[in-house]
Amino acid sequence: MSEFYTEFVRSGLITASKGKLEAMESTTAIVTPSGEKIEDVAAVVLATGFDPSPCVSFLPDSVLRTLHHSPEHRDLPLALGFHGTQHRDLPTLGFVGFYRSPYWGVMEMQARFLAALWTPENLAKPPSGLAAAVQSEACEKRILALRDDPRCSQFPFGDYAFIMQEMAAALDMTISPPVEPPTPTLPQNNLPMDILTSSRYLSPLADAQAKEENAKVLQYSNDVATAALTSSRFVAHAVFRSLLGTWKLKRSLDSKLPSHPSGHFSGTAQFLLRDATADGLQCASSSDSVAPSVTDPGDPGQEYLYIEEGEFKASNGLVFQARRRYIWRYDEKRDTISV
Repeated sequence: MSEFYTEFVRSGLITASKGKLEAMESTTAIVTPSGEKIEDVAAVVLATGFDPSPCVSFLPDSVLRTLHHSPEHRDLPLALGFHGTQHRDLPTLGFVGFYRSPYWGVMEMQARFLAALWTPENLAKPPSGLAAAVQSEACEKRILALRDDPRCSQFPFGDYAFIMQEMAAALDMTISPPVEPPTPTLPQNNLPMDILTSSRYLSPLADAQAKEENAKVLQYSNDVATAALTSSRFVAHAVFRSLLGTWKLKRSLDSKLPSHPSGHFSGTAQFLLRDATADGLQCASSSDSVAPSVTDPGDPGQEYLYIEEGEFKASNGLVFQARRRYIWRYDEKRDTISV
């Protein structure tokens, strides 16, 4: 779901209906429990989520039984140990990314955990907390208990900070101190921000290049947070997002030219979101080294087609329909809006 979704709803371009799709009758959708009927349906997108069970169907039945496989519980299909990484009775089977939550850091720690678990002792001494983590049954019991619990949350595996801390402890890793200088203090607690990212947990085996790249990531996070607290950074982005939709527009024109009469304009202004176009990208100066292009690698961004329509009443009594078109564009690299 994009950041523009709520703006589409606010503007009326998307109408949200509370309930579940019960049936389709020709081009009419019936929603329960309200009984609401949505007419002239052109297409139905079944956004029912990802089903992970087919991804483990290649495993033998005996292994699936050991993992308490339950296809009926799509959010918690397997009862895995230590934050979704393995099962103590299946020492050669491991999982990375079998985790319902949006945090990449946890998946990175899962990979580190399995790497430490499967590294022969003659190559590297195992972390002191590794054996206890492998034998712990806490995560398996929690998953089984949550399967039919109506209070089970959307992300049932625990919060990000807790999981990162637990896995770091098992790997004998400690969180690095915050970047210096710290961010400005926050008004609610008079303390600087303590930003948690996976880069705060750097592997002890990291080489010089990895340490250098890690330091850049930490510094960038700190710089972005500081800019957001002390400057107008991201204000242009917020303004651009909130423009979507149709607005009432009134404008008074006080002309100093005899050929252009003064008057009053009244009408609407539409901001129609679309992918970047060559016309829109001309808003960026061609002499700017960071000016985007439709041929550049990566996402060229989005823009609005701005359509202004209404009636202009001139001070000399003349009345006519007026129409204008512009392209409004937000440049993420420069944090500016161009027209």
